[in-house]
Amino acid sequence: MIDYGYFVTDLKLPGGKVVKGGKVISLNTQPWNTSNFLALGSKYDPGNEISWLEETLYNIEATSGFAIIIGHI
Repeated sequence: MIDYGYFVTDLKLPGGKVVKGGKVISLNTQPWNTSNFLALGSKYDPGNEISWLEETLYNIEATSGFAIIIGHI
C-alpha cells in the first residue's frame, strides 16, 4: 500500500539476487510518532496498516518465509 507509505518487497542481496522466502516490510510509523500532534489521541489506523501487516505476516509464515521489518517516518 505505497499510497500510505508502507509496503513489502523481496529481500535482495547486493547484485540483485533475491533471497528465497525473504521479505522486507517497511512500516510508516508517522501516525504513532509522539511528536505528531495531529495524531495524538487518535486510534485511527491510516490505510489499515495494522490489518495489512497481520495479513502480510500470515502469508509469509504460510509459505515458510521470513521477514525483516523496518519503520520510517
